[in-house]
Amino acid sequence: APGPPAPAGSEPAAEPPPGDAGEGGSDDGRHPGEDFVWSVDRDGIRGAVRASLPAVRECYAAWLQAHPTLGGKVVVRFAIAAAPDAETARVTEAAVVESSMDHPLMESCVLAVLSTLTFEVPEDGVTNVTYPFVLAPQAPPAER
Repeated sequence: APGPPAPAGSEPAAEPPPGDAGEGGSDDGRHPGEDFVWSVDRDGIRGAVRASLPAVRECYAAWLQAHPTLGGKVVVRFAIAAAPDAETARVTEAAVVESSMDHPLMESCVLAVLSTLTFEVPEDGVTNVTYPFVLAPQAPPAER
């Protein structure tokens, strides 16, 4: 029997949809996108961050249990760079540059999740990114 149809608008070698971890999901302790090599253009970086959102939300949900009103905006700045002789690049020098959350452990979780992403080696050696995360205590959105 043929497999399931490809999602509308999918193309060969297209990046996985945001939040799509494939079989096994994040049950193995890793988050979606960890094994995928993302491009370092705007779409690739956005896709990588979106793929990491389930892990950020999982960490946020855990902290929300202890702090029900925890929420706010966390802006992170990170560099994407390759180690010498590396075929791929990783997130380096990640830091929180702005936060209304005032919760260093939750902010550290965001940085830890980003540090697991793998990218193509930037053409200029390093790509600097500033990215906002907004987290608010509310009911989870309906699954699509």
